Order: sequence, then structure tokens, then C-alpha cells
Amino acid sequence: NTVDQIFDPFPFMEYLDDKNHTLQIEDILNPINQKNFKDLPHINVGFSLETKWLRFKLKNLSQTDYYLWLSNPNIDYIDFFMVKGGRVVKQYATGALRPFDTRPVWDNNFIFPMPHQNGQVETIYLRIKTQKVFRLPLKILSAEKLLTFSHFWDVMHGFFFGVCLIILVSNLFLYHSTQDITHLYYLIFIFFSGVFVAYLNGYGAE
Repeated sequence: NTVDQIFDPFPFMEYLDDKNHTLQIEDILNPINQKNFKDLPHINVGFSLETKWLRFKLKNLSQTDYYLWLSNPNIDYIDFFMVKGGRVVKQYATGALRPFDTRPVWDNNFIFPMPHQNGQVETIYLRIKTQKVFRLPLKILSAEKLLTFSHFWDVMHGFFFGVCLIILVSNLFLYHSTQDITHLYYLIFIFFSGVFVAYLNGYGAE
């Protein structure tokens, strides 16, 4: 699949279940396991106890480096492998339960650099293990598009948390002046709603 500025790899993605959680990339590259990959039926698998291996191929004909953007910051463990000519040329191991500095790009979501490989076909493998909902909103973007996406969501989240802060402060003053317990309950509700949204968007990991 030729990469443009934004590319959705899902229609070309295949998967393999690792029920024993033992397969390594060397095992996956074995021709026997290569034959066991199947088309991924949908992007939201729900809760899954198995470790899942995902793969897709791409061919970057431009001179631009691209990034794989996974906008689900709550995946417990995710390993990224770029394979060319049957060998691993780039790999990362990160996830919500690993230290934040294991992320190749410091972001609340998972971003994996994919260096330009002179128009050669590369196969991307993802090893994913999580006890949370298995949801994979994946995009491949150029640096320019990635910056645009990240900036947009930073602004949206900043606006949301700013509104929450204004509501919190105003209800704190109202409660202080009126002693109406309703304002205190509303303040607590808004606070924990903000914390929950921050957690869902991966800001707690930072």
C-alpha cells in the first residue's frame, strides 16, 4: 500500500492470536506462523484475553518519514516491529504499564516513527496485550499532518479542561458564599469527570 499524507492501515491489516502469550518476533517470522494470519474483521475487538499480533505492509514512495499514530493511550503493552527483507530494522516496546520514557515520541498517545526506506516494501508488526478494551484507531501520517492532529486535540482538551476549571472555581465561590451543598456536589462531580477524561486520554501517564 502506497503511503499518502494520511493513511488508514485497517483495511489491509491481518492478525494472529497468541493464546499462550509466548510468541516472539522470531517465531512470528517463521513461515508456519506467517500462514496463520487472518484478516482483522473490525477495529474494536472488545475485551480479549489473548495477545494479538497485527501486521500490514506498506511502501513509501516519497522521501518523507512517516509515523504510526495509535490514539488509544490505555493499551497495557504494545511492541512495534518494522521488518524489511525478513529482518527487524526498527523496534519499540512501550505501553500504558511501561515507563513513559519508553515511548519513542513523548505524547499521551502512542506514536511510532517509521523512517523512509527508499521505496522498499516494509511489514509492520504490532504485538498487543491489554486487559482493557481492545480498540485500535490507527493512522499513518506525515510529520506535518501529525503536528496538525496533535495540535487540534491539544486545543480541544485544553478548552475542555479550561471550562472544567472555570466551573470548579465558580462553584467553589458559590458554595463558600451560600453554603448550599448542591454546589459542593456539583464541584465534586466536575472534578472527577475531568480526572476521568484525563485518564481516558492518557494524560495520567505523563
